[in-house]
Formats: sequence, structure tokens, C-alpha cells
Amino acid sequence: MGLRRVAAGDQRRRRVLIEESLNLVGEAAESDRERPPVARLALAEGTSYSEAASLECQSPSVIVLASRPFTLTVAALSALVLLVGLLAAYAQWGLWPQGSLPALLLALDLQRPGSLAGWIGSLLLVAAAFQSFQIYRLRRHKTDDYRGRYRVWAWIPLVLLAMAAGQATGVHRDLIGLTGALLAPKTGSVHAATWPLLAAVSWLVVAVRLGLEIRVSRWATAFLAMATFGYAAGLVIAQIPVQPISQMLIVLGSSAFRLTSHLGVLVSVLVFGRHVYLD
Repeated sequence: MGLRRVAAGDQRRRRVLIEESLNLVGEAAESDRERPPVARLALAEGTSYSEAASLECQSPSVIVLASRPFTLTVAALSALVLLVGLLAAYAQWGLWPQGSLPALLLALDLQRPGSLAGWIGSLLLVAAAFQSFQIYRLRRHKTDDYRGRYRVWAWIPLVLLAMAAGQATGVHRDLIGLTGALLAPKTGSVHAATWPLLAAVSWLVVAVRLGLEIRVSRWATAFLAMATFGYAAGLVIAQIPVQPISQMLIVLGSSAFRLTSHLGVLVSVLVFGRHVYLD
């Protein structure tokens, strides 16, 4: 009889302990629901984003951020093959007699505003601007960004869209020439000739600020560095004085560096977008 009473008492104590543990779990769940999203996510080990960054709280366009290396590789190689094809077509077009070509082939001229290569380069920059905006929508929910470095993604899309407009239409040359003519009519040509220097300095400032943000991703930083080098090389080659017979080579070289740099910017943004998406 004594053993039975002890066993019954042990069972009662176990039931009481189980009920108390269930009550504690319920109270903890209620208090967790009452916490703000940032506080709830901060309690999870290894989580640095608030609940607002989850896919359930974002629009479907965020899914455009590529998370697979295979997708990034195929997209980059496809764009590179397209650019090489356009450059090769221009080289062949430049070797043919100009009078025997139809007017439609003028779209292959790399120096002509609105050319096919110009529009392709513009589309690459527009795609980079769109991806930058998607990064901003996720990046701004990071809980440990005390200095607000995510704000760089608020104005980077505007810079890329301005570059896309200049690539497609050449409007930047007209604006700089107009500004020089208004400020100093007699030296307007000198001011118009300084646009490569202004472009180089402006992009260097943007690249340094963007590099501070994406330095956590080595691949994104490497592609941004290559794009910056390509822009500089393209500007330097375009300023080399040559005979008219060699002008085609100068245009081909400077355009090749510029277009591949546009692609490098896009790949850099895509790689960092993947980093943010997976984080």
C-alpha cells in the first residue's frame, strides 16, 4: 500500500509540473506576439533582419532577385555574348563600303545616339537600377544597421537611370555643352571637352560609396572594381588622337570597355542582391 501511495503521488507531481510548463510556454508565446517585429526577430540567434523583410511582407517583385549561382552565371554570359555580337557586327559594318549599305544598318554604329548597342547598354543599367530598388526594399529592414548605410540604395537607382539615359541618347554631352556655352560662351568648347573628367570623378565617388556598402560580398566588390576600371579605360581610349582610318578601332575599344562595364555594374548588383536575399 505504501508503494502505491508513493507512485500515485509521483504521478500527481508530474501532472502538475507538465501543466505549469504548458502555462509558461503559453505566456511566453503571448508575450512574444506582443513584442514588435524587430524585437521578436532579434531574439532569434543569427537573425539580423526584422519580420518586415520576410517574403510574406514583400511584393512578388522581390523574387526577381536571383538566389542561384547558375542563374547569375547564365544571365551574365548571355548578356556578354550579346555585347560581343554587337561589337563584332560594328567591326564588320565598318569594313564595308558605306555607300552600299542600307540605312537600317546605321543602328550598328556605336557612335550614333540611339544605336542598338546604346540601347542594350541602357537596358543593362535599367535592370541594375531595378535590382538596386529591390535591394533597398529588403536592406532597410536590417536591425543592426545603426548608421543607416542602407540609404545608399535609395539614390543609386537614380544614378543608374541617369547613366542609362545618357547611354541611350547622349544627352549628357548636350547638357555639358549647353552649360559651358551659358557660363562662358567663348570657351564653351573647352567646357564641353571636360565631360570625361567630370564623368570619371562622379563615378569614382559613387563607386567608393557603393563599395563601402557591398564590401561584405567579395564577388560583388570585385565586379564593381572591374566595372570602374573599364569605365576609366574606355574614357582614356576615347581621348587618344588617331588618324581617321584608325578611328574605328578607337570607337570599338572604348565602346567595348564601356558596355562591359555596364554589365559589370549589373552583375555586381545582382551578386549583392543574392547576398542580401540569402541573409
